Amino acid sequence: MNKILKSTPMKWALLLIILVWIVIKVTMPQPLPWWAFLDVFFAFMATFCMLAATYLGRMSPHAGVTLNKVAFWCAVLAGVDLVVNFFLL
Repeated sequence: MNKILKSTPMKWALLLIILVWIVIKVTMPQPLPWWAFLDVFFAFMATFCMLAATYLGRMSPHAGVTLNKVAFWCAVLAGVDLVVNFFLL
């Protein structure tokens, strides 16, 4: 399981899923308040940082570790905001 999550194609697929989620959320018929997009933003940032850590970690291991930490905290914030949005919207 850990090998699947660390694979580069899986990270690209996750980024594609997040982009589809952004398009679906933006094209919803009713207007959403600005805070309704924070979960998608943090999910995108987590995925993007994870993908960047894959490529930058080869050149600079310290940059890869730092980007993985940023990706983790963005994923935590996305999860918290997803729960908050569930109760607010």
